Amino acid sequence: MDDVVIANLAAMDLLGNPCAYDVYNVSTGIETNVVELYEEIAFHYNDEKPTHGPAKEGEVPHCSIDSFKLRAAYHCKLRGKWNPLEFDEGIRRTVAWFKDQ
Repeated sequence: MDDVVIANLAAMDLLGNPCAYDVYNVSTGIETNVVELYEEIAFHYNDEKPTHGPAKEGEVPHCSIDSFKLRAAYHCKLRGKWNPLEFDEGIRRTVAWFKDQ
């Protein structure tokens, strides 16, 4: 989440700039599915394997976003400050935070 906070703080610093009022994705651009997400979280909590059922109607099988527009608009503000976390490190930090609560 640190990388998302940094990106949002950079956007707040540019209020008044016309591009500050646009919509931006904050992402690594690397596609991750729900099974990978579950397995990474389960690794930190337990060894349970997920139970799979049929896909639900309207379920999106693949989705990936990138932050090109964000990087282009805020390149000066983000340079050297915003490097998206690796997936496993982000999950590790998030799980640690929840365990501490």
